[in-house]
Amino acid sequence: MDLKAPLEELDVMIRTFNDCKRVGIDTVGRACVAVTNQDLVTQLGIVAFGPRTWRDLDERLAVFGKTAAQGEGQRWTG
Repeated sequence: MDLKAPLEELDVMIRTFNDCKRVGIDTVGRACVAVTNQDLVTQLGIVAFGPRTWRDLDERLAVFGKTAAQGEGQRWTG
């Protein structure tokens, strides 16, 4: 799966999908960056991202062979 693929391709829970869309996470690559930068996302006040949302994102990324490490070095552009 390409990092530019739409978030829909991860098949995350609807709550996770809505939380992501609300803050501009619309691609697999942005999801990797968000998971890598959980502290930053929290500092930005994105309180809807609870442990369940993070776990869902992390698990779905893993299913498709993507890891948070692939977000390393990429800038968070919110």
